[in-house]
Amino acid sequence: MAARAIQMRSWTQRIKLSQVGVNCWVLWLALALGFGHAATPSPLKLREVSIAKVETGALPASVVVSPDFQRIAYVAVQGGKQVVFVDGRLAATLDGVGFGTPAFSADGKRLLFVGIRGASSFVSVNGVEGPSFEGIHRAQFSPDGKKVLVVAQRGSHFSVVVDGVEGRAFEQIGEGDPQFSAGGNRVAYAAKRDGKWILVTDGEPGPAFEAVGRGAKYFSDDGKTLAYLGVRGGKALVIVNGVEGKEYDAVTDLVMGDGGKVAYRAVLGTNQRIVLNGKEGPTREVIVPGSLAFSKDGARFGYGEKSNGVLRMVLDEARGEGMIAIGTPVFSPTGKRVAYKAADDLDALVVLDGKPGPSFQRLSLDPLVFSPDGSRLAYGAQRNVSWVVVTEDATGFAYDDLGLGSLTFSPDSKHLAYWAKRSINSILVVDGSESPEYRAHFGKPPLRWTSASTVVGLALKGSDFVRIEAEAPLRK
Repeated sequence: MAARAIQMRSWTQRIKLSQVGVNCWVLWLALALGFGHAATPSPLKLREVSIAKVETGALPASVVVSPDFQRIAYVAVQGGKQVVFVDGRLAATLDGVGFGTPAFSADGKRLLFVGIRGASSFVSVNGVEGPSFEGIHRAQFSPDGKKVLVVAQRGSHFSVVVDGVEGRAFEQIGEGDPQFSAGGNRVAYAAKRDGKWILVTDGEPGPAFEAVGRGAKYFSDDGKTLAYLGVRGGKALVIVNGVEGKEYDAVTDLVMGDGGKVAYRAVLGTNQRIVLNGKEGPTREVIVPGSLAFSKDGARFGYGEKSNGVLRMVLDEARGEGMIAIGTPVFSPTGKRVAYKAADDLDALVVLDGKPGPSFQRLSLDPLVFSPDGSRLAYGAQRNVSWVVVTEDATGFAYDDLGLGSLTFSPDSKHLAYWAKRSINSILVVDGSESPEYRAHFGKPPLRWTSASTVVGLALKGSDFVRIEAEAPLRK
């Protein structure tokens, strides 16, 4: 569980490690297999605007898009150098560009990347270069885009630099750290000092442990709770807002909800139990790792358990039907509804509000998606050799694949949009209507609603990156 430092590699180093050459654009476009398409959906009304041309040697995995899909940046390999293109213009020519950059701020107004020249590295923000270091292992904006954080290396030591202010030097910085709170006003990270690990919060070091770790995050979404794991004398414990909990042989699956709610899976000897808000639950045969979850407001809680070979979801202490596999519960934004993936007799299905849905060969790796008002649920599933999007009232058209992370409901919950694949091409689907086929699509997330009926995305059309603005069809 000990944290460790990450070496930020250049895009060239990353490509060599994954055995992908500078011709990966062609290889990447040929990944999907076509299975045919029987139905003919209605055409989608949309508008296209070219925002940049594709340059020679462009690395598709490096493409980043601003949240409003108005700007684009990427890395290309040209003449033995790595070059950064921003909005179709050459921004820098370097020996290397740090993997994971470029990156846009939340408002899209600022862009950073890690530049490598010889043996030194620096961070460039909107074309202004910062100080050089022997290595930069992470560079990111705060969630609000107002701060720039860098994990920098000098000699054998590492430090966290926030807006040019360098913090204490440590032997290591934890993997995946630092982390900002949701509002961006707090920072926490694991660090190694004198052979021990500590959690540094807002620049202040905490108590020393043999190892420290966390769940998905250190801070709750409302910013009121800071929770992490510590190991001392071979025993594991959870520290919540500075208060140490009971020691166990192992602690995993630390999760948080708003309002100070904290839960985790604790193991002592052969016994497993849930510790919920500091109170131990009854001993269970097996608590399914990775199954713990709170609703957003922390009012509801669920987890999976195994007893006598049967898996069940436990929601607010009520046990569901027996399954041969179960996933993590997903609560609607209001917390009133809940769904989870499951398998029964080798068929994959989704259980919604306690009721099993239709069976499929497989479910998408994407999470289940509730609409903002919680009235609708959508997910991807494989039927025969094709993939479909399933909602409570309908099953969509069949495609060769679905765009990862693209399922999204409109703000008023009336419309559903996603990217799909036909052979190697990308198609935007809104309420069952289709766009023309594009070479590829981009963005994280891949789509964004700008109004109750307008969704935008970015796609590759010929040699152009085009911003697509699509209108949801009128609902009958």
